[in-house]
Amino acid sequence: MLHPVESLWYQIHPGWVNGLDAAEPAMKRLERQFRQLFHWLMQTQTDFDYGDEGILAAHAAVDAAQPAALRVGQMRYRRVVICGCTCIRASTLQLFAELLRSGRRACLDRHTTALYRREAFSNALRLRQQA
Repeated sequence: MLHPVESLWYQIHPGWVNGLDAAEPAMKRLERQFRQLFHWLMQTQTDFDYGDEGILAAHAAVDAAQPAALRVGQMRYRRVVICGCTCIRASTLQLFAELLRSGRRACLDRHTTALYRREAFSNALRLRQQA
């Protein structure tokens, strides 16, 4: 599961937090989605790891060996879940697009296509349509 931490960083501004709670509706929604997905995965006893875009950029590649998978270090992932990301790196989109072209699936939510890199927007739409 791609961790939406960079989406949080992108939204931080003075007054974004009230104590330990988010003050902005968009950030509250992101926290709620993240918490709901975590609890759903736990309730269904689904094994998962959190993915970080910095680590993916440095260490991830699509392993074409059958069945194709996303390889990060020595781990191989056949499925990717992207939830709550309001911005996403172009390099991450390219990696996931390559994974989709290899025949794997990704699960994306409707907020994933609101990206901070203008040139990546059309790629995000294509990625979402292929999922």
